[in-house]
Amino acid sequence: VLRPRQQPPKLAGAADGHWFGTRRAWLLALYFGLINGGYTSMVAWLPAYHIEHGGSAQGGADLVGLMTIFQVAGALGLPLLLRRWTDRRPGLWLALAIQLAGFLGLLLAPTQAQGLWVAMIGFGLGACFSQSLTLTLEHLKTPAQAGSLAAFVQGIGFIITGIVPYITGWLRDVSGDFQASWALLTVTVLAMLLVTACFNPRGYAAAIARPALVGKAAPVS
Repeated sequence: VLRPRQQPPKLAGAADGHWFGTRRAWLLALYFGLINGGYTSMVAWLPAYHIEHGGSAQGGADLVGLMTIFQVAGALGLPLLLRRWTDRRPGLWLALAIQLAGFLGLLLAPTQAQGLWVAMIGFGLGACFSQSLTLTLEHLKTPAQAGSLAAFVQGIGFIITGIVPYITGWLRDVSGDFQASWALLTVTVLAMLLVTACFNPRGYAAAIARPALVGKAAPVS
């Protein structure tokens, strides 16, 4: 079979330079990693936490399943409700606040209403995940450049997300229970509530600008 001798179309993005020198790209990666670190910690340690408080292995698995159901609901439902909004901050604040309420429940009432706390954490985590992806993509206008930024953010972010359960597990080992772990995740969510204020859509163009993009009119104005 003869194939036409032509070069495949060249996509802008990686060829325009990397994102390692862009502060906003690093902020987005750190934000993505930390707001999703609660998920990896919950999957890793929720069953053990449940067993420590008198539950069974099956009960711990049921809690993980419950969290996953609400995570999917949050990931699909909240963005759908806010689909007409161009500012992602209110949705992220709401999702983080729901997460915060769930972690506070585990911290302050560990033996009561575990299902409720886990459901709230799951919903908040799911909504944060989908909205943080959208937040990253909306920083740039062209699909290739937005995809390049998303690859950087997720590449760094998932490394952070993968490290978090090791830290929460270490805290459990040195303290003897999971309260220190939930306290760390609670403080992290509080910090991310503050960081979310940085993501004003009017400032995307200036924040994401890098030398390779000057004169190309790629950022969203």
